[in-house]
Amino acid sequence: MFGPISWIFSFFNILFRNDPELILFGSNRGKQWSDNSKALFEHFCKDPGALRPVWISRNRSVVSEIREIYPDNAVYAFSLQGLATYLKASQIFVSHSFMDMCYFPPINGKTVNYLWHGIPMRKIGLSSPDSRGRGYWKRWNSVVDRFFISSEYESKILREAFAKEVEFVETGNPRNDRLFEKFGKREKDSRPSRVILYAPTWRVTKSGGPENNVPFFHPEIDLKRVDSFLEKIDASLIVRPHAALNCSDFSSTRISFIPTELVGDISDLFFEADVLVTDYSSVYFDWLITGKPIVFSAYDLEEYEEKYEFNEKYAKIIAGAIASTPDEIEDAISDALGDSTKYESKRGEIADLVFGNNRGGACNQIRKIIESET
Repeated sequence: MFGPISWIFSFFNILFRNDPELILFGSNRGKQWSDNSKALFEHFCKDPGALRPVWISRNRSVVSEIREIYPDNAVYAFSLQGLATYLKASQIFVSHSFMDMCYFPPINGKTVNYLWHGIPMRKIGLSSPDSRGRGYWKRWNSVVDRFFISSEYESKILREAFAKEVEFVETGNPRNDRLFEKFGKREKDSRPSRVILYAPTWRVTKSGGPENNVPFFHPEIDLKRVDSFLEKIDASLIVRPHAALNCSDFSSTRISFIPTELVGDISDLFFEADVLVTDYSSVYFDWLITGKPIVFSAYDLEEYEEKYEFNEKYAKIIAGAIASTPDEIEDAISDALGDSTKYESKRGEIADLVFGNNRGGACNQIRKIIESET
């Protein structure tokens, strides 16, 4: 159906003249108000000038939420207003793929800007050794005109993943502007807190579907053990599953389960947490901005690397303790809470690699580019 639907949209597109001031934003397949797209959208909404930023979503609650703050800047995709807005937009911003446009097909005459949603540690898209889903990837990522990125390191990864000649512009990531503003001075946080943020990447089962069971740091650590550990070190835990997963809530008095449905942007949780525990998730790179310690729960490192491959050797790119057993993970977390300066120089080294000189101000830079084109 993809071809015929595209033809229908292309026909209707002839009836609508593109509005050079209309900028359309979307994220996470049209389901959420989140990520780089949200950060840039809000920046434009607060001071639109001659531009007209609009968020498009197939989630009515998202549209209602946005309209409470920005009454004229959100449309429900599957409505006449949503369709007309999509057809008239001159610039499109997405953070995951063109599916962020609520599965509307790509049509000519629009500049498609990718903000992407994280610097991946593993190979993705066309560079991945896992060939499943490549047709799907090509279909929804074939129309990108321009990437806004943080560094040459990120552009190298995305060039291989998309295998397409497009423009790459180093501005930084919009969602990180506030992180650089908050943590850029590396000031010590004096608040008494011992909060652990656990944010693992997603894995697939042998059947090819997502593995929806999220372990407590390690498959051999159950709720009783993690509760006992948290009580022993007097800490609390925030569990943040990957957005692609559908997990059960397993909260306790010391554990908070916070999926994307509750908090869209994981960076909102950075302000509360003192230590990040992850495995191979791109959240690691954004966390580096905070200057806080990281523990890597790499219990299936060999299996994962064989299946997906990393863009860099794992031991070379990470800046924290690598733990593979339950005891090692608990010890590493205790050490990180006790001494946040360990691995500090390595964290700075990797941050320099992935962010370059782009340490904030991404929204302003992108705005100037868009305004110059209207």
